Amino acid sequence: MFLMKWNGIMESFLIDEVEKLPYLWNPRHPHFTKRLKKKIGFQQIAIRMSERWPALEVLLTPEVCIAKFQNLRTYYRNEKKKLSSFRCGTGARDFVPKWEHFARLQFLDDTIEPHDSTSNLDYMELEINATPLNVSTEDVFENVVELPPIPCSEFLSEQPQGARVSPSTPLMSTSKPRAKKKKG
Repeated sequence: MFLMKWNGIMESFLIDEVEKLPYLWNPRHPHFTKRLKKKIGFQQIAIRMSERWPALEVLLTPEVCIAKFQNLRTYYRNEKKKLSSFRCGTGARDFVPKWEHFARLQFLDDTIEPHDSTSNLDYMELEINATPLNVSTEDVFENVVELPPIPCSEFLSEQPQGARVSPSTPLMSTSKPRAKKKKG
């Protein structure tokens, strides 16, 4: 499959043509769910683009136009998300997206619904704060056992010859822990 290289002028032309046909982009339009009508709309756009760029006539199919518009819409949605992620006082009023098609795609604003996300951390924090914990420090450290350090040379001698040891592999010993030596 050959991928076509789009330039800014072609993208602008596509955006302008799609904007003229609201049933292609507006889910509230009565014909938005009519697949055949939408396919015909993108065929018309592909024909107009082929008239403007005759050398690309073979490549400018309705499917290519649909895919490109979906790509542009997704990129616009992501730019809007970046814009809304700014907090007050961080220069949000001064931030202007530099993407050349940002202003041109603002007709999509009413159709792009921000996807609210919730964090389970907020819920967990509420749950922890609401549940009284009657735990003493003795209970917390009751079953803690301090393991002796394992020398690296001992670990390497236990490995089969040719075994690889990565720095991220935890050093574990299969032998019994040694008794602590008394200082004295």
